[in-house]
Amino acid sequence: MMSSWESAVSRKRFSGVAVLGPAQACVADKRMNVADDISFFRAELLQRGVDELVQRHITSGDCVTLSARLYFDLKAQVAQHFGLHISEVLIVGSAKLGFSIAPEKRYRPFGETSDIDVVICSTALFDIFWKDVFDYCARGETWQALGDFRKYLFRGWMRPDKLPLERSFQQSQD
Repeated sequence: MMSSWESAVSRKRFSGVAVLGPAQACVADKRMNVADDISFFRAELLQRGVDELVQRHITSGDCVTLSARLYFDLKAQVAQHFGLHISEVLIVGSAKLGFSIAPEKRYRPFGETSDIDVVICSTALFDIFWKDVFDYCARGETWQALGDFRKYLFRGWMRPDKLPLERSFQQSQD
């Protein structure tokens, strides 16, 4: 049986993390339009420090493109899959804010070609995956996205689409 967010949102899967595409279930918050949200965010950039901006706009608050129910259901399902607490699962990017803050897409509104970025903030899970990747490399294994994997790892990220896809890497099969 599919959960409410699964039946409402189209999705792609890699390594058990759902990366969701926009669908009719992604409902915009009625409190402000995107232009107002962008103006508000830009004003906040001038008034607040980085730590407070991240807390206010990235790691807490509502998800603009999902209803509260769908947002909770998505986070709960991902948390359950990985054995985590729901607070360790976040939605970020344009799906969270209603617009992108990535340099190459700055202030572009969430739209038909946007995805929903799901982030897991778990030291324990990071360590598990890091050990598995380390052991995989220690056996002399390599993979096509290794360079990209290292680039993101040095920034403190472990992207599931940059992990080995080979059958010999167990985490890619789960």
